[in-house]
Amino acid sequence: KTFMLTVTGDHAWKLSQTIPSDCVTDGKLIYVCENDETHTKTIVNPFDLKKGHNLVLSEKDSDIANGKLVFNCANCDHSERIDAIKFEVKVTPATCTTTGERYVEYTYVDKADNNTEKSDRKTLEILPKTMTHKFGAHSIVVDGTKAYTMSELKTIFGDNLDGYTPIVNAPATCLEEGHGFFDCTDCGETFMLDVEGDCDFTDWTVIDGYERRTCKVCGKVEVGDVFVDVGTEGKITYFAVVDGELRAFDDLNALKKDNGKYPDKYVYNTETEISDLKTQAGNYQFVGWYLDAECSVKFDGTIDENQRGELVLYAAILDLNNYKYWTPNF
Repeated sequence: KTFMLTVTGDHAWKLSQTIPSDCVTDGKLIYVCENDETHTKTIVNPFDLKKGHNLVLSEKDSDIANGKLVFNCANCDHSERIDAIKFEVKVTPATCTTTGERYVEYTYVDKADNNTEKSDRKTLEILPKTMTHKFGAHSIVVDGTKAYTMSELKTIFGDNLDGYTPIVNAPATCLEEGHGFFDCTDCGETFMLDVEGDCDFTDWTVIDGYERRTCKVCGKVEVGDVFVDVGTEGKITYFAVVDGELRAFDDLNALKKDNGKYPDKYVYNTETEISDLKTQAGNYQFVGWYLDAECSVKFDGTIDENQRGELVLYAAILDLNNYKYWTPNF
């Protein structure tokens, strides 16, 4: 028997349109299905929520002397009017955990209540949370035995340390974190910062031509720049690669007799030129110097002054008498 199985898959959604928020409406993200664009879905953009009106007193539109106040939104054409015999714009700052508010407190005459003076307030703008804590005067304690300077503490904790009294008897090490304790002056919450310490290295010493230093705590070794004196030499070793076959360089009969002796050493911190080989005319062709036996890494003929250690050079040579001579990987 033959059976038919119907499988329903999920939509393959892709972002089609981003609609920004305004004062009273959240921003939206519109998605369409890649397989069928008649299927759409719209979600609120969590990173672009409505911001509320930003009402600003318009001196142009207001008659302040007669208590006629007009507030226009700085972001849209919304406008509100207040009748007041006196008023004051105030601000409640935002904190790390609460929104702030810019508002107007005013006094007005309630004609419906025998012209009684009454007070009210109106929100002009909601100020978003600062999302950062403020740290006032407070002691910092870090476990250990060493005292920090204020500049060292600022390096660790940032620029909000003005007013701190560093009671520090503890640096962190590379193996163990230290801890800083402090209070936020906005919300009152106490925080603890884990402080990662650095290695405590010895002075640089030269071992086998290299600068080295060792952490006194964890034993980590760092190798710095190569430290050598001008005049120290490195060894040069030569090979030939004839039609892909590795050959001893000194016994190579493909070379002309007037090549001379190629240098077997070079001097550190000094550029050294390696000339091209001269091969027997009509029999062999010198292709170039390489740094590997596969002749894939070209050597440009100059030993750099920063070269260190043994240098091995491979001369790529074609045997022109061989009708299937080799082609190097240059």
